[in-house]
Amino acid sequence: MNKSDLDSQIFLMVKEEKFQSRVGFPDRLLATTEEYPTGTVAVCLDPHGNPTFDIRKMVAWDYIPWSPDLEQLAHKADVVCFGSLSQRSSVSRNTILNFLDHTGPSCIRIFDINLRNPYPDSEVLFTSLKKANVLKINADELIYLSDLLKLKDNTPDLLSEILRKFGLHLIVLTLGDKGSILASNDGIVCCPCFPVDVHDSVGAGDSFSAVIAMGLLRGMPLDKMNSTACRIASYICSQPGAMVRLPMHLVQAVANWHMSSFDKGPKAQTPCQLLKHKCVME
Repeated sequence: MNKSDLDSQIFLMVKEEKFQSRVGFPDRLLATTEEYPTGTVAVCLDPHGNPTFDIRKMVAWDYIPWSPDLEQLAHKADVVCFGSLSQRSSVSRNTILNFLDHTGPSCIRIFDINLRNPYPDSEVLFTSLKKANVLKINADELIYLSDLLKLKDNTPDLLSEILRKFGLHLIVLTLGDKGSILASNDGIVCCPCFPVDVHDSVGAGDSFSAVIAMGLLRGMPLDKMNSTACRIASYICSQPGAMVRLPMHLVQAVANWHMSSFDKGPKAQTPCQLLKHKCVME
């Protein structure tokens, strides 16, 4: 997202004070602690490039404090992406929920379910779903959520029921090598996978979410968002590691998206108005 003209921010907590200078995060959104270590993750890949994560517990990002800077950022945010794993501790969970409560009514709030041990309990999932208006989920996570909801329908009916139950505007379902589905109250858009030689899939889901967030802000139709997100996520899978430098033609594919009605003028629509009215097949 930083490759476009959008102002993207991340808030986190680390132990090392020099971390900010290494990665370029703003000081005001970086909390430091001497009590807990910076979070680390060990990633093991199976022969097909599918990762298994060993995520260290009791680390700095489990204890992200609320701050006036976060409140200020929440008030002006057009889109927020948040997950369930980051809510495994009550401190960070309360900070995230507080942040969501301080966003404006037009803010796009994307909830990304993370099935990582420990799995999120139903209270975390359902509270987050009620705060969100977009759900990002994969096939395994859809099964997990549908079991919690005691839903046994086929995939299109499942998505429709989840949309209705939680008042969501959009569900983003990624299906690995089977592609992806975007489901709104106006219909479903499917996109096949772009074949690549898979190295590993670390970071593919996050890149997919980023493209969807940018597409919603730009007022792009669902089929365009879906195909572009699939193409970029497929490229991520063909490369080692999560921090992949995209080739220029993929960067331009998103950077060239122009604001439609969400740009300027007294009648400009808010992001959520676009979310309600632009989620159509074109």
